[in-house]
Amino acid sequence: MKAVSNCKSCLHAIIFTRTKTGSLLPVNVESLTGEEIAKYKSGEEITFRYGTHISHFATCPEASKFRKKESTNEAH
Repeated sequence: MKAVSNCKSCLHAIIFTRTKTGSLLPVNVESLTGEEIAKYKSGEEITFRYGTHISHFATCPEASKFRKKESTNEAH
């Protein structure tokens, strides 16, 4: 059984959803339906729905600490 997590910085309740590309994305729990939370807690993955789910990166005051750095593929 999966548990709802808390942001390591601001302690807001979040879960990790999958994007269409397969990446994990933290989402604010209040943007999920009760059914989605129940499915998540039972072990099912939730797919991020743009326009419905709220990415925690959009609301966390410390989001920049957790974003992955973009790699540069510059040829020298």
